[in-house]
Amino acid sequence: MAACGIETEQPSAGVTIVDVRGECTAHDAAQLRSALARAVRRGGRIVVDLTGAEAMDATALHVLLDMQRDAADSGIDVVAVLREDAALTARTSVDLAAVPTAMPTFPTRDQALAGD
Repeated sequence: MAACGIETEQPSAGVTIVDVRGECTAHDAAQLRSALARAVRRGGRIVVDLTGAEAMDATALHVLLDMQRDAADSGIDVVAVLREDAALTARTSVDLAAVPTAMPTFPTRDQALAGD
C-alpha cells in the first residue's frame, strides 16, 4: 500500500477539499488532524475525498469523525466522497462503513461539491 498523502485545496470561496490517499495510520494522525483543523478554521463546506484512501486505521478514522463532530457543532457542513468500490478497498484495516453514518457521502467529488 502507498503511504498516506493528505492535500487540501480551495476550488471556490467557502469550499475546502481535503484529499486523503494511501494508507493512513496513527503515524499520520497529526498530519490529518492539522489539515482538517485548517479546513474547519476556514469554515464553509468541507469535502473529505476518501476515494484514494487504501486503508485507515482506527486512530485516523477517529480523527476524521472527531473533526466532523466539531465542525457540525460549529455549523460547518462536512461531506465525504466515498465510492462503493473504494470503501471496500479501504476496509482492509478499518471498516469505513462508519463514515456514511457520521456524515453525508457522495460517490463523486462533483456530486459532493454540488451537494446532490
